[in-house]
Amino acid sequence: MIAPSAPPPRPTPTDPLAALWEQAIERYRNETGTDLFAQSETFFDSETAILHYIDEQEKTFAQFRADGPQRLRAALAPVAAACGPLCTIAGEGASLIFAPSKVLFTAVGELVKVAVEVREELDSIVNAFDTIEHHLRVLKPIAARDVLHDEALKETSVKLLAQILVVLGVIQKVRKEGRLVLWLKKLGGSTQVSSALDDLGRLATNQHQTISAVTLSTARETMVILTDGKAADKHEHEVTQASLACIAKTAQDIHDTIRRNDAATQDQITANRGILENIQRALLQQINEMRVDRRDADIDKIYEWLEYPDSSVKMNTLLEDRANSTGSWFLDGEAYVAFKRGSKKSIWLHGQAGCGKSTMIAAAIMDIEANIASFSATDFTVTHLFDTTNGRKNRTLRALVSSLLCQLALKRSECAVELLKLRKANSMGRSQPLLEAMQRHLDSLLRTLPMHVFIVVDALDEANNDNFDKIIPFLEHLLTHANVSLLFSSRHEVPFRVQLEKLAHAHVPMEEGLVTDEIMTVLDQVLRSGGTLDTKTSEKTKDNIRRVVRATADGNFRWAALQLRGLASVAAIPIMVEQCLQNIPKTLTEEYERRLDSIADNTRVNARELLIWALFTHVPLSADDFAQLLSFDYFKHPLVFQPSMQPSSVDDVLNLVGSTFLSERDGQIRIAHASVTDYLLGDHNAWLLPINRNLAYSSMTRTCLAYLKSGGALSTETGVHHMVWTWVFYASKANYGDDLKGEIVDALGPWSERRQLIVTASLYAAVQTGHAAL
Repeated sequence: MIAPSAPPPRPTPTDPLAALWEQAIERYRNETGTDLFAQSETFFDSETAILHYIDEQEKTFAQFRADGPQRLRAALAPVAAACGPLCTIAGEGASLIFAPSKVLFTAVGELVKVAVEVREELDSIVNAFDTIEHHLRVLKPIAARDVLHDEALKETSVKLLAQILVVLGVIQKVRKEGRLVLWLKKLGGSTQVSSALDDLGRLATNQHQTISAVTLSTARETMVILTDGKAADKHEHEVTQASLACIAKTAQDIHDTIRRNDAATQDQITANRGILENIQRALLQQINEMRVDRRDADIDKIYEWLEYPDSSVKMNTLLEDRANSTGSWFLDGEAYVAFKRGSKKSIWLHGQAGCGKSTMIAAAIMDIEANIASFSATDFTVTHLFDTTNGRKNRTLRALVSSLLCQLALKRSECAVELLKLRKANSMGRSQPLLEAMQRHLDSLLRTLPMHVFIVVDALDEANNDNFDKIIPFLEHLLTHANVSLLFSSRHEVPFRVQLEKLAHAHVPMEEGLVTDEIMTVLDQVLRSGGTLDTKTSEKTKDNIRRVVRATADGNFRWAALQLRGLASVAAIPIMVEQCLQNIPKTLTEEYERRLDSIADNTRVNARELLIWALFTHVPLSADDFAQLLSFDYFKHPLVFQPSMQPSSVDDVLNLVGSTFLSERDGQIRIAHASVTDYLLGDHNAWLLPINRNLAYSSMTRTCLAYLKSGGALSTETGVHHMVWTWVFYASKANYGDDLKGEIVDALGPWSERRQLIVTASLYAAVQTGHAAL
């Protein structure tokens, strides 16, 4: 039987939707070489027609797969369930010459025919239907009768059907090229993409409606992922990243659409942001994995030479500790949205100590990076954190410039080339460049970059006091570059407040009321089902907790976090929960005062030494090295190191001071929060006494010298023991008199192989500080 010829060429329809539909049909023909209107022998116009065909072909299936018909029906059913109502909506909603149901189900039937006729294709075609279903899952349940009178939905339905037809064409094309299995593996095999699609489905349907234009548009956008016919030829990471970027972009669009809807509640918007951020995290994790794979030895040379002050550990910790979806008032606020668009060139985020500024900055960095990746832009971010909780990091202009240069080298190969030339000019990295030279190179790199650079600087108030008059003009100069935007934070009350007000095009205060509302959001998460204060706490007690926290929080996240931690520890004892609420500290300072007073009298000398080391150590100490500090008897003079007294439990050592003041991150001990540093260096507590920096450094120097004199090991599994060389840094900052000079000579002892090793290890530190002790 001769098949009828295809319809004669038609003029382009004047109806845009009809034109879009006919373009999809033509693309299918070009991709597959198949004319859907020439398939008269098996012309399908519905799911029923296809199922009837499968029933007729059972004998053919039986020749190679007894379960073939059942598997094919199961895979086809959810796709047909989604497409059928769409065809009804589109058919009644637009003047389409080629009926959607006949076109689409014929294209589906073409795949079914292949699965029946070619035994090797059954599994891959079943998998192809499963993949399509996953992208259309957001549409369930869909009821055509509810939306036939909504013109926006009719239009979106036609667009989605056109996208599905294109996907079916791509599947046929890659099948004929013999790459369908690999194509499906690349596009449908990623658990990250699968999870992100599930999140996207929750976001699109989070509107208390069965179906809407948002859900239809969502399915259409994610179907774009499946139109990449060359996916089989690409690296799996690249395909996964592209898929996640598409999903993240769609999620951002959905969130923005719902956020602008007057009917949307704040709880709904907050929940949506939480889902959006889950998808953003998956995308950024994938990008980071690819970036780590591509990092080479040259980048490491630049990092080492410029002493890159990496802030990623602290930023990641802030994100991990951040309650889901908090900060929407800022991230969805007018000033920040304008900043991302480029219409605001700089923002100053400011507030009191402990209000959550650094956490908000970390969330903004994630949002900016995800936004850039989602829209396939070449823009990028560089960040720096002035961190008083890390004693090793210099909080200077040089550290800031170094940080920016190193990140430019990592993210742009042309920047790395230029910095390698500068390194070569500085004795192959054996000498440090002048700060002025570093600034000139940063200027030059920013001028030549064709893309936009978002620079984020957190905690400006924690920079060294003698550097403020250098850092502010530097930031002002950065903003003279047309391709630079600047987001920075600090406390509100700072000596250089007037300069910051001039520097910022938008000022965003973290007001007490806003932060308290965020605290209550976190509290609700803790009190709801599965939270740390849920099952053990009565509703009456929960209400009392809410009342007391709201009345006392004063917009301080740090204070609230400590109170919730304390309440969780006694949640199973209602009377103690009530006692905690009745005696809750009114301020963060009062909280620290109580915690310090609770340290037992007989451990306070040791606790004071531990705090001094946490505050002033030149290198972050490992948990074992920190515990080793209690191998010294601080009641004896002169101080003696006793290796046999090494504590057997690091946790017990940390508990002497408590997690309010110290934290362990990545196996290293640090001050828990910047506000802890402020408190400990203030004049609040009688037994701790004001900590004098010079005397503290003298004490640390003598501890190191006692270690050397007592024959402490010069090396550990990770390298030279920190006390072998850091004593030079401490001595350079101490009250350096004849007594200390004598102790240095005494500790080094007579000339020997051991002394030679100590001197060699200390030499670099001495050169860096200009110290003459050696």
